[in-house]
Amino acid sequence: MKIRVLIIVLASSLFIFLAIYFFPGNSVSQGALEVWQNKAIIPQDEVLPFKAGETITYQIKLNGINIGRATLSYKGRTKLEGKDVYLILFSTDTLNFKDTEIMYADTENFLPLRIERDINNWGRKMSIIEEYDQANHSVRITQINKKRVRSKELKQDDKIQNVILLTFLYRKLGNFELGRDFPVTLPMAKFIMRFAKQEKLVVPFGVYQAHMAESFPKGHKIWFEVSEKFIPVKISGPFYLGPVTMTMINYE
Repeated sequence: MKIRVLIIVLASSLFIFLAIYFFPGNSVSQGALEVWQNKAIIPQDEVLPFKAGETITYQIKLNGINIGRATLSYKGRTKLEGKDVYLILFSTDTLNFKDTEIMYADTENFLPLRIERDINNWGRKMSIIEEYDQANHSVRITQINKKRVRSKELKQDDKIQNVILLTFLYRKLGNFELGRDFPVTLPMAKFIMRFAKQEKLVVPFGVYQAHMAESFPKGHKIWFEVSEKFIPVKISGPFYLGPVTMTMINYE
């Protein structure tokens, strides 16, 4: 039991570390969730394999131990600085760690344009704003808490992507041809995602035939169920405390 609690505590510290440096500091007058609730949603007239309101709930495991849940919701289109964008809500809830992310993505390629995050880590609250300049291949990450504001700019040699938003891009493209490669550039990493195989996959919500995309160098994996919706039923990634996996436990 003590080992389990220790892993959960370390996981909370890990998530806050990743929140600042990997996934992609002025004070914020409203929290991310409150800001999202005030956003006007534009009626969707395009054909996508997912509709506004789609919500996927995942169970999160670290080294096989259940540490919480995550919810991924596609809200449809809205406006960001006068531009049509996709609006996605991603929230994580583990023991004493909560993270709400509001993602604004380009309607052509699901590239991140702005991400607003509210984090509560063992009662310590902070906000993180990620502002993407895709033309210049950079992102400015601003961390805000009660004591200070810290800002850092990261540059890459290509347009910067986001792993969660990639799931929507792949679903929109709908091409899961075996052996197909997708170059991926994150703020602090580059790799290739390849559709490696189709396999039977058992998750808490059901049994699926799934397309499996795997990163090279290895580490990241995403499974999309074989249907017209291409739902991402499982997502996994490497962390220094061990592999973290998200498996679907509900879909609506």
